[in-house]
Amino acid sequence: MLMWKTLTLILFLVSLSILPCIAQGDYVSPTLIDKQFIEDNEINSGTLNSIHSDVRPMSNARLLQSVETITTQDKFPNLLLYQNLSCNYLPLCKEDSLSSTIKSKSILRYFFTHPPHLFAVSGQDYQLAIDPMLEEMVGKSDHSVLLTNKRGLSIKGHLKEKLFFSASVTETQEVVPEYVQEYVNLYNALPGAGFLKRYDSRFFKSESAYDYLSSEGGVSYHTGKHIDVSLGHGRHFIGYGVRSLFLSDDSAPYFYLRLNSYFWKINYQNIFAELTPESKFETTDHLLDKKYLAAHYLSINILKNWSLGLFESVVFSRKNQFELQYLNPLILYRSVEQSIGSPDNAMIGLQSQLILWKKIKLYGQLLLDEFVLKELVFENKNWWANKYGIQAGVLYSSAFGIKQWDLQMEYNTVRPYTYSFRDSLANYSHYHQALAHPLGANFKELILKSRFNYKRLQSDFGLFFINKGLDDRNSNYGGNILKSHLSRVSDYCNFTAQGIAQTIMFTQLNFQFRLWQSIYLTTECAVRNENLKQILANEKKDWWLKAGIRWNIQPMYRIF
Repeated sequence: MLMWKTLTLILFLVSLSILPCIAQGDYVSPTLIDKQFIEDNEINSGTLNSIHSDVRPMSNARLLQSVETITTQDKFPNLLLYQNLSCNYLPLCKEDSLSSTIKSKSILRYFFTHPPHLFAVSGQDYQLAIDPMLEEMVGKSDHSVLLTNKRGLSIKGHLKEKLFFSASVTETQEVVPEYVQEYVNLYNALPGAGFLKRYDSRFFKSESAYDYLSSEGGVSYHTGKHIDVSLGHGRHFIGYGVRSLFLSDDSAPYFYLRLNSYFWKINYQNIFAELTPESKFETTDHLLDKKYLAAHYLSINILKNWSLGLFESVVFSRKNQFELQYLNPLILYRSVEQSIGSPDNAMIGLQSQLILWKKIKLYGQLLLDEFVLKELVFENKNWWANKYGIQAGVLYSSAFGIKQWDLQMEYNTVRPYTYSFRDSLANYSHYHQALAHPLGANFKELILKSRFNYKRLQSDFGLFFINKGLDDRNSNYGGNILKSHLSRVSDYCNFTAQGIAQTIMFTQLNFQFRLWQSIYLTTECAVRNENLKQILANEKKDWWLKAGIRWNIQPMYRIF
């Protein structure tokens, strides 16, 4: 452990002295609204951004610069979306009439000087922004009252346009729906949360109430026009779709060292992360075991409307140290893993996107965990170790000529035992939560989505059809990635969604109204129908309706 931390510090300090830096913005994860704007901008122009928006978080200023090379501000489909992007970079922020009125008041003149930030200062060689974070939601399900009470603070800025920093901390009390409670019972974890404890409230008496603290942040150094170095605690997403089979931001945050290289039409990213195979829920205080992730992703814009991406990762565990051979940023991890005795869980992936007619984007992913060509192609007896996942999707921008209305269809399927390993240390998880698709493995999923923006109002409708195979008490059918694949039910005749057949139809409708700056009034309603074919009294139906306010916080939707 000491060796890993020392090496990380050395790498970071060395990077600070490589080259002089140019002015860039901090790394941010775009909001759902901004993500739609980025996608629409690419599709409607027929030109992919040089920033490679399939990798998140991304440099805000690089993104802004990339977008401006495609089109000008007055051609953006929604000026508010442009302002949301630009105001993460303080010199571009502009006051609105309400901000000017507030500024004229003697007591409040120090606030909202750089909207939408509550407090911000900007000088020749520094920037600092401080914002509150708030999510207050209350609702009703068919089983209980629902509650989300989240408060926090975020800080971000830079020093001399060289060193960029950001940090956020939130405390949350939450009463979750019944199906999320079943997830907690099964995996001893809550999606998106690390340290977790039960929440006892005088007002909301529920066994599905939890309290958790979450903190994310880091520092980034831009060594020049081509290389960024980041050290932090957070999450990543690699992909074009609603889901990712490579790496998603549904799990708890983790410590990472990230290298991002930009040159020509290429973006190359390295991630080295420290994970844990345990869960800190209802356990005594102790040092959690460690495991590690090394991943790299190469994305290239082959044509102005076609990009290709190559992904590789390895999850491993060593006692008190990082495997130094995986620090090579350019080597093929699979070859290293084989050369040291094949003790680790290595995966490779391929993804691509294609823009057609300035209206449609086609995209997809192929993930290969393990496979033998003879068993997969020639004999094809559904061997257990042919572990792979496939994603295919289409996005129709400005559907039927209606601006800011997007339609999307996506299909995901992952074979049994994918992401799992022979022990609990090297499976593709963190804090008992999947690092890729939240459903884990052994499933098929069809997603239909509709997104529409009109001035300050945004709507998002989603329909999810899921077929997943569950385990019984004595058998491992390959859906729970935390279980060892050595306990599999059979070497052959394994098919996707085998086991206890679970069928889910998840319908969701969300509305957001932008009240002012980054303050939103929001409403969420959902219906979840579940059917278990091999079990009596097998049909469940959950519904819920929630409403409230959000300020500088993005919603977390747990759809599984």
